[in-house]
Amino acid sequence: MNSRRNAGRLIAGWAVASLLAGCAASANPTVAPATLAPVVTPTAAAATAAPTASDPSTPPSPAVYDASTAVYVHIEEPECVTGEAGTTTYVNGVKQMRGWTRHCRYDGADPRFSGWSDIVLNSDCYLADNSQCVRWGTERIPGPDGDWVGTYRGGGFGGEAGGARFNFEVLEGTGAYEGWTIVWYMDMAAHGGEQWVIDGIIYRGPPPPVPPLPSPASE
Repeated sequence: MNSRRNAGRLIAGWAVASLLAGCAASANPTVAPATLAPVVTPTAAAATAAPTASDPSTPPSPAVYDASTAVYVHIEEPECVTGEAGTTTYVNGVKQMRGWTRHCRYDGADPRFSGWSDIVLNSDCYLADNSQCVRWGTERIPGPDGDWVGTYRGGGFGGEAGGARFNFEVLEGTGAYEGWTIVWYMDMAAHGGEQWVIDGIIYRGPPPPVPPLPSPASE
């Protein structure tokens, strides 16, 4: 009788223990640790890259040249007349001419030219026939919407008849032509020293800069 009672108590105790264990498991379930997603830091939108200069060793495409603002100018035998006389002096055998004027028309060469230009001539000539001369001066060319103003330098040799004279001229635009430049070469040898032939370009941009003088060569 006692043995039966003890067995019953063991079974009941086992049942109660099992029930308590199940409740504990339900109250505190074991949860597997969640896998954390990597933190992603938001980035700002990429800024538009500034244009950079092209590789100087790589020529641009033909379309770049087609869009150029440069315009070639060729003028043959422009109409020119002598203007007001300047001064002529002789210093140490050198004929010095200062402030002589000349006027030329370049109509038809480019629609930005019109009317008579004003040219101031200066020169130092080292022979009596006006050969071997150094020349420099200024020129203003009127246009319908502005003027072209600048300076020139040149020279001459061979005398007045059959000789050669040449000038290199740089003019800057004014008015509607501000920001544009004319660079051209004037040659009088092409027609036997009688008439000018002019070749150059008009382009949007500043005049060519004057480079620094080279350093003395080391011995």
